[in-house]
Amino acid sequence: MRPIKIGVIKKILCFKGANTRTIDNSPSLIWPSLRIISHKHKIIYFAIAKTGSSSVKAALSELLGVAATNLPRVKPREIKNFFHYFKFAFVRNPWDRILSCYLDKIKQDKNFNDDYFKNGVAKHFIRFQRFKAGMKFNDFVKVVSRIPDEDADAHFMSQYRRVYNKKSELLVDYLGRFENLENDFMKVMKKCGIENISLPHIHSSNRKKHYSEYYDEKTKEMIAKRYKKDIKLLNYKFEKKT
Repeated sequence: MRPIKIGVIKKILCFKGANTRTIDNSPSLIWPSLRIISHKHKIIYFAIAKTGSSSVKAALSELLGVAATNLPRVKPREIKNFFHYFKFAFVRNPWDRILSCYLDKIKQDKNFNDDYFKNGVAKHFIRFQRFKAGMKFNDFVKVVSRIPDEDADAHFMSQYRRVYNKKSELLVDYLGRFENLENDFMKVMKKCGIENISLPHIHSSNRKKHYSEYYDEKTKEMIAKRYKKDIKLLNYKFEKKT
């Protein structure tokens, strides 16, 4: 299982002809996930939660003239029919991603309730019965580290499952980085001949500190163990603030 070089578009016939790679797109080998398709532009976006997906979906919504909730999707069993479409995704440093997940899904106020939260916890996290409003980040990391991908919510599921099949074959033609999201997104659009599009900043963080400042050695190693495949395949490492 070799790590892929991020941010490099492979020399394949993805714009004017068929994809020349031999990939097993059997539905049984592809994990479920959100994949947005544009037949007009011949692109498929593999969305990964907490990697700027809200911003990308907003941009594609504007491009296609439909609401973000109505963006056309492609099912695993249908992907093999669009092997010649250009497929792309964005990934994020696992340590940074889990911190973002914590800050976004856990409120300090246990009385906070709205359409998305109940008692200070994101509603789609309640089923785990382990997350609590006001919980410390260290405790959040412990909980997340004990929930396997088979049961995990999309916001802390391993990223590789969204872009690799069960044979460890990469399903996309381009992997951009959240850390360079706007430039990488525009690079994809340019390569696919899409003009007059911009990337809005949705759910942008106002976090003041670098992600490394939230971790101690124990939680750092917990994430390293829990997301070891992401770290290896996506070429990430724990970086301290310089």
